Amino acid sequence: MSFNALGEFADTSSSTRFVPHLPAKMSCREALRTINGYPDVEFFIVCDSSSKPLGYLERKPFLLALSGRLGLGFYSSKPVRLLMIPFKKR
Repeated sequence: MSFNALGEFADTSSSTRFVPHLPAKMSCREALRTINGYPDVEFFIVCDSSSKPLGYLERKPFLLALSGRLGLGFYSSKPVRLLMIPFKKR
């Protein structure tokens, strides 16, 4: 995997896929706007300020969390990293 010019991860195998990344400090409200801009993408990479991948955000569980009882009112100003699935450390 490598970064493309837009700062998105690009799979360089025979079938190319773009996986947009989200800054870990981005608010859930901003992440929702970004995710809505990519209707065909199911996963988003969450990166720290140096573009190191920390985890990923899956579209459906993220949207379910925002539509739940606490929902957007609770999470809107919280960082997206609270709802990401962290990568396992080696």
